[in-house]
Amino acid sequence: MVEALRIQLSNFTPIEGTQDSWIWTKDEAGRFSVKSAYAVLQGEVREPIHRVYHKLWSLKTPSNVLSLAWKVLPNRIQSKENLRRRNALHGTSQSLCSLCSLEEESSSHLFFTCIQSWKVWCKLYQWLGDTSAMSNDGISHFLQFLGSFAGKDRKMGRGLCGWQLSGVFGTIEIT
Repeated sequence: MVEALRIQLSNFTPIEGTQDSWIWTKDEAGRFSVKSAYAVLQGEVREPIHRVYHKLWSLKTPSNVLSLAWKVLPNRIQSKENLRRRNALHGTSQSLCSLCSLEEESSSHLFFTCIQSWKVWCKLYQWLGDTSAMSNDGISHFLQFLGSFAGKDRKMGRGLCGWQLSGVFGTIEIT
């Protein structure tokens, strides 16, 4: 967390002749309130999506990994849930997860809440030498992941390759 702050401050250049001000970025009006802070703590307030994409595309990671993450974050992959919504699949039994057959296969389930993907994430975090409580939401998970490895580009690149790995782990035996 300190390293992330250090990186942000290294990019800051003060401008002479301007007055400083405080802005609460989690509120559209820029004003802090206990209500808005509580909403942030409860995960109800998100960083604007354009900032998330800017962070994503600025990473030193293979383009195919970035493209997959770019589709996963807003739930744009061809999951069975999305196919059912477009009437390409009929009934919930056809839209069950191919990996666990317990829940409907959504982007969030496939990459974050399915027991098989959870195993992959645990192994990945273990390999990267980190432990974390993982979010079930793609954007929150991505931002949390960025925060965990801020300033560690090499680990971040390897970790984001995990996003791609988790997309193909159906062919890998996870024990």
